[in-house]
Amino acid sequence: MTEQPVVVGIDGSEDSLTALRWAAAVAALQHAPLRVVHAVPDEEGEVRVSTSPAESGEVLTAAAAVVAASHPEVTTALVQHPGSPVQSLLDLGEDAAFVVVGSRGLGGFAGLLLGSTPMQVVPHARCPVVVVRPTPEPTVHGEVVVGYDGSPAAAAAAAFGFWHAAATGGTVSVVEVGAHVEHTGAVDVTALPLGSPEATFWAPVRVVAEEYPAVPVAYEAVQGRPARALVERGEGCALLVLGTRGLGGFRGLLQGSVSQQVLHHALVPVAMVRLATDEE
Repeated sequence: MTEQPVVVGIDGSEDSLTALRWAAAVAALQHAPLRVVHAVPDEEGEVRVSTSPAESGEVLTAAAAVVAASHPEVTTALVQHPGSPVQSLLDLGEDAAFVVVGSRGLGGFAGLLLGSTPMQVVPHARCPVVVVRPTPEPTVHGEVVVGYDGSPAAAAAAAFGFWHAAATGGTVSVVEVGAHVEHTGAVDVTALPLGSPEATFWAPVRVVAEEYPAVPVAYEAVQGRPARALVERGEGCALLVLGTRGLGGFRGLLQGSVSQQVLHHALVPVAMVRLATDEE
């Protein structure tokens, strides 16, 4: 069992329950504990943690029933947080493997509009953040697509993608996207001349791949606008992974950024991975 928990935010909406089911399924495969978080900003007092639904509110009790019905083997902690939805996820994500949130909600963990919970959590979280869309019902098994541009942030995204694929029995496709790409299609990185610019470009992610020899990996180059190309390439995958430099690179995911466009339009779960060395 990994010591780091999977944290998921819920508010009782169907979107958040979809995120909960996805988080519970991944936690089961990773033999990780699950933290289910419900923010009650108007509630006074400290953070309340319980493993018993009888000691929790209605929303957490319903969430516990969902997890028990699908993955009773998962150790689940129910957390009622007196802060805002954003603060609750940032607090509980301090020592998490990753944080999961639905794309829309009832006001607690709501919307993919600028200023909503996912948009505020992603650039500030100290761990990866996975945003789960409600349709189609997401799966945890299958292909993991990693957007790669040769940057340290993209290499961090690749590391998370391989880790997730190894835990879920999936494959990894590492995809370079851009108008500068000359030849689209599969890239045979093993045939690249040592010391060439192209070999240097793929080197960081190849180092990551070597740490997961049991995970099948493919390398691809795709022409086009990055956001649209990644959304199209990621159709039907189990997880689409992107790197972000938080407030330093994507400037907090301002409108128009690749990350925000992907989060708005992708129908699959999207993981945003921030560099551990980034400073706010």
